[in-house]
Amino acid sequence: RTIRNPPVDELEGECKKALKMAERARRALPRAEASVEVESVGDDTNKVRIVLENQGFLPTSGLHRGEDLSVTPEVSVQIETDDDLEIDGARQQELDHMVGWGDLRVGRGRHPVYADLSAEGHRSFAEWTIRGEGTVEIEWLAGRAGRGAELVELFDED
Repeated sequence: RTIRNPPVDELEGECKKALKMAERARRALPRAEASVEVESVGDDTNKVRIVLENQGFLPTSGLHRGEDLSVTPEVSVQIETDDDLEIDGARQQELDHMVGWGDLRVGRGRHPVYADLSAEGHRSFAEWTIRGEGTVEIEWLAGRAGRGAELVELFDED
């Protein structure tokens, strides 16, 4: 068997079909978004939380089988602070892979209360308690859903 190019007068239509298929596949990819929340919990002390959310169709491991393979990037966060800041909590934290919205009805496990929902979530988070004023940078890696960094300025509200 061989694959042949279509006749020139049909090439445009075939290319449109291929582009449509490639665009649908691209939209199915996992895509993470991050948000940072800062809560003052006392004198010169803040709780910093980063929330990662998978907005894509597929899980952050690409496929669920990817979680079992060592070649799939993990989901993790790492925090870097100014030298004069004190931090409680591990600077680097490993998080669970997040499902995509495609798992809404076909997830591997079922939610114990809402049977139509997956038992796994599309969000993951890490948090730290930080004392002092300064700059915090949180680098995140969301498996196959992307990576990024968030910069936060901590200051005393008085």
